[in-house]
Amino acid sequence: LKKACTLFPGQIAVALDVRNNFLAMKGWVKQTKIKLMQFSKKLEDFGVTRIIYTDINRDGTKQGVNFPQLKKIINKISIPLVVSGGISNVKDIQQLDKFGLLDGVIIGKAIYDKSISLSELKKFV
Repeated sequence: LKKACTLFPGQIAVALDVRNNFLAMKGWVKQTKIKLMQFSKKLEDFGVTRIIYTDINRDGTKQGVNFPQLKKIINKISIPLVVSGGISNVKDIQQLDKFGLLDGVIIGKAIYDKSISLSELKKFV
């Protein structure tokens, strides 16, 4: 990864699937002992330009975003985030937008079941 960041500066994004502050792998089946904060800091040092962060515990649940966890991440790193997992309504997106490092959101179930309409999302583009 470090070599890729050197070869392709400003072009590397990394997706992190996170459960209870630890990274998960292999389709969320394998739980690692790698802590999110430590790994995120490494990514920043390598030159990663974007993190795609998925909160596994919230993904597909529409329980809302884990804002306390995101605040911890944003306070530790300066890499823009694309956030996924738990987004249930436009208010979640508005609150995320206030964080400053938000570079985008991934919304699935809330669009599928029409809790959020595409017309509501247009104002964020």
